[in-house]
Amino acid sequence: MPIRWLTRWAQCLAGFFPSRCDVQLQPRFRFAAAIAIWALLSSQAHADCIAAAAAYHRIDIQLLQAIVMQESSGRAEAVNCANANASCDYGLAQINSIHLERLNRFGVSKQDLFNPCVSAYVGAWILGENFDRLGVTWDAVGAYNAASPAKRAAYANKIQAKLNAIRAGTLVPVHVPFSPRAVIAQTAGRSPSVSTTASNAAEDLSAQTSAAGSIVRNEEEAR
Repeated sequence: MPIRWLTRWAQCLAGFFPSRCDVQLQPRFRFAAAIAIWALLSSQAHADCIAAAAAYHRIDIQLLQAIVMQESSGRAEAVNCANANASCDYGLAQINSIHLERLNRFGVSKQDLFNPCVSAYVGAWILGENFDRLGVTWDAVGAYNAASPAKRAAYANKIQAKLNAIRAGTLVPVHVPFSPRAVIAQTAGRSPSVSTTASNAAEDLSAQTSAAGSIVRNEEEAR
């Protein structure tokens, strides 16, 4: 991550030089500054990268763990190029190659996605965008992987099963240690209500209007 990007985004997040900050893009790409900060800091390992990424993007930690376990079984080196649109999914959170152009602008390369900490942050960012676009629903969870309502519901069912197993202690999620100087609070974060079921994931999709969400939507339509 180039230092100039760290400096720029740190200034934006701190409220300095607001005229030089892209107000629309700043919330969407704040993960870039976070990745740079964690990469630059060093000390004894204090926290788990998945937990930190979830807390940073206000995602339920166990929900993000469930997605990681479903996507890659916790394998940072995982690659899947069997998508119908010839795209590939990389790393721990199986980030689709359609995001590479956006990520490259912030110094995050395809190779960086094999860093499990980077992958966790990017995956949490994508899920957070889905929540912003579709609400904190199982449909938004399904949109992490699929385009059609039926496929979203099927994927959400798998994630709900993984989530229930993690909460019951029958599935041990992967942990990705990192070394920041400060520990991020591991709050519950956003997750669909436990009173709802993933089978109701095919909900109203009319909220697909934000500019940031359109790129994720294009990926889903291409799959």
